[in-house]
Amino acid sequence: FKCVEKYRDRRRAAGGAAQASFLLGYPNSGNSLNNPTQAFRNTYYGLYIQDDWRVHDKLTINFGLRYDIETPQTERYNRLNTGFDPSAPLTFAGMNLKGKVTFPDGTSTPYATTWKNFGPRLGAAYRVNSKAVMRGGFGIIYAPTFDIGSTAGFGVTTPYVASNDGGLTPANTLSNPFPQGFLHPLGAQTNLLGQGGWQYWTGGQRGLPMTKQFSFGVQYQLPWQSVLEALYSGSRGSRFNVNKNPNYLPYSKFSLGNQLLDPVNNPFAGLLPGTGLNAPTIPLQQTLLPFPQYGGFTQTDAIGSTTYNSMQIRLEKRFSNGFHMLTSYTFSKTLVKLGYLNDQDPKPRQWLDSTDLPHQINISGGYIFPFFKNSSHAFLKRGIAGWQLNVIYHTQSGSLIGLPGDAESTGVNPALPNATRARAVNTCTITTSGARQNCLPSEQAAWSIRPPWTLRQLNPYTSVLRRTYPQNVDLSMFKSFAIHEGIRLEFRAESFNFTNSVQFDTPDMSPNSPNFGRVGDNQSNDPRNVQLALKLAF
Repeated sequence: FKCVEKYRDRRRAAGGAAQASFLLGYPNSGNSLNNPTQAFRNTYYGLYIQDDWRVHDKLTINFGLRYDIETPQTERYNRLNTGFDPSAPLTFAGMNLKGKVTFPDGTSTPYATTWKNFGPRLGAAYRVNSKAVMRGGFGIIYAPTFDIGSTAGFGVTTPYVASNDGGLTPANTLSNPFPQGFLHPLGAQTNLLGQGGWQYWTGGQRGLPMTKQFSFGVQYQLPWQSVLEALYSGSRGSRFNVNKNPNYLPYSKFSLGNQLLDPVNNPFAGLLPGTGLNAPTIPLQQTLLPFPQYGGFTQTDAIGSTTYNSMQIRLEKRFSNGFHMLTSYTFSKTLVKLGYLNDQDPKPRQWLDSTDLPHQINISGGYIFPFFKNSSHAFLKRGIAGWQLNVIYHTQSGSLIGLPGDAESTGVNPALPNATRARAVNTCTITTSGARQNCLPSEQAAWSIRPPWTLRQLNPYTSVLRRTYPQNVDLSMFKSFAIHEGIRLEFRAESFNFTNSVQFDTPDMSPNSPNFGRVGDNQSNDPRNVQLALKLAF
């Protein structure tokens, strides 16, 4: 007992050691989960018809129609949430509030079934002359989602209380961590008061994501068994889920500044055990939320969209005289409208997609060496002749670098003409006090720290900031040896990233970080990889 008391005294003075407390039977934290094993079910149906019609010897038309149905996910015992009614009256703690979580009544579901998912397809090929062909097509495609409604209220976590006085004395022990017992899920009985984390679809509607794809191109036959193709390809996506937290602080209250963090008397004190809204006081901003009786939750609207446009050029040299090659170039742009910069925004903002790659070049080909093919020497003919070399070359624009979430642009281009790993972007920043930081002499500031209690205006990405993408070359050589009639031995030597080009991490984009603008040392692509293989076929 003396050693325990001495340890407690030392812990009061110096903060103690978590491992020592654990050895004495006093854990620092823990919990007990009580989550049911749920049985979800939904069905997906697809019906498709297609036909080809050769109108005459120059024109062929392909047409089809697909019909998709996806029913909502249901749970065998209705252990899920079906939505949220923001205008429903709620009387609680002597207050007239609004907003209720809804639960299934045996017939209701998290969202309604969409019955209008018709997807027509139409394509055509027209032979202009003996060397030129025009092709085009259009189609509507739906994507299954299998979205599951939230299950908040049907699982509960009993937290371990380590101390009631800031760590001075333990409240419970490892041998009896939950002396007051375990919390039990109450499902719809609690109406999830004091909780958050669930999701609902606005109005109970959620359409299947829909993409309209279209293309038009021309193919032209060139000499030496080659084909040149120029193609426009694009798509327009819609009905994608966009999420936001509807329980946000109104922008009109931002003028209160740090007063929003001041503790005030909690009208729900003692009424919501096991939640974050049960303490004697809560921050002022909680009382100013549209639904102060809840934490944050997710409102989903199927209003997201995507836009893709591309020009594609392809030159193919078909196999002849032991040689073949395929070269392709793609120039494209991808825009998305799939998120909000701030929960207070009335509609999603459009920006470049994180996968936007304006330029991509791919070259692949192979060559069978003709040397000693007709040699009369057995070793030269069987051991040297017939080796085949394959090469794949790929280069592209670098992927986009995410912009700071706590800063805004001053209008100065943040890209540097002589960027290095130590300083990949312009790091010159104006602080909230007006001071300059991370700046070179006479350098213009590209960023300004966003003051507290203001809305974000800077998009997540800009086209001028991209990672450096190294060129990649993959090689392979192989040969097949005839050992005996019906027995062949194949040898393969392959090298991926043959030049051992390195792509490093994205730069640190936190303006207040000492490493702002610095590219990390970790390699994000695979190093050179060489593999050898022997295969015996008989």
